[in-house]
Amino acid sequence: MKQFSILFLLFFHSILAQGQVAAGIPDNMTVGQTFINLPAFAFNDNEYTELFDSMDVNSDGVFDVLFSSNAGKVPDYLGGGATVDALHPGFEMMVDTLGWVLKLAEGDSINAAQLWGGMVGQSPFSSLYISSFWGFSGNLQSYGHWIAGNDGYAGFRLIAPSGDTLYGWMRTLASVNVNAASASLRINSGNWAIQDAGASANDEPITGRWRIFPNPVQSTAMVVSANEACSAPPLLRVFDAQGRLRLTRQLNANTNEVSFQQLPAGIYTWELTGQRGKLIKL
Repeated sequence: MKQFSILFLLFFHSILAQGQVAAGIPDNMTVGQTFINLPAFAFNDNEYTELFDSMDVNSDGVFDVLFSSNAGKVPDYLGGGATVDALHPGFEMMVDTLGWVLKLAEGDSINAAQLWGGMVGQSPFSSLYISSFWGFSGNLQSYGHWIAGNDGYAGFRLIAPSGDTLYGWMRTLASVNVNAASASLRINSGNWAIQDAGASANDEPITGRWRIFPNPVQSTAMVVSANEACSAPPLLRVFDAQGRLRLTRQLNANTNEVSFQQLPAGIYTWELTGQRGKLIKL
């Protein structure tokens, strides 16, 4: 009986683990090669420096995320900081309740149940790694999870063109020397990883073989079924990030051209004969 219970728990745990990513663990993931190094210094009075670099995490030729670091020796700001910005609404970072990038330890879980920066389908977000400075108040002000220790993992996710939600992690060094007016943000080549496309399922189970492409879509897209025939005319439904039905189309064949021109830019969920997926509208 004990052996059966152990086997059941292992099986149950394996189900729960599907689609999850553990910080620092590269299993079934693509290890990134991009190198980010942003050491910002303000050597002189009345000097302010800000550095930027961007990353394409899924190698589709489109930059997904922008990193920055800053340092200043100006009357209202002596110190520095580092931030991260999404370049489109399909990219998010794991954050705390204040919206600051959460610092993870190796093995920490990264999945849909966590708190994510920004709102899918809404405007791209900006989030703080670390900030420490002397300001007008005359008091030292420090923010972010990377103050006490500057080395940790940041979790991220990206809605890929396929519609899959891909999860990943970045080993990040984010630090500030407030007295020397310097800040640094560093992600070494090979110290970040993203789930392989196709290895990650959508948050919802896929039961069909419908495809919508291109995705992201600007105006119209092809909706194609790999099935030879449909038993009944299928109905396409598209919902916004708040779950509101925004578009319906009765399809009359296995290959259809559908206009999405009336939808505002954002990220949507589509449903068709029991299958669900993500749709990015540019």
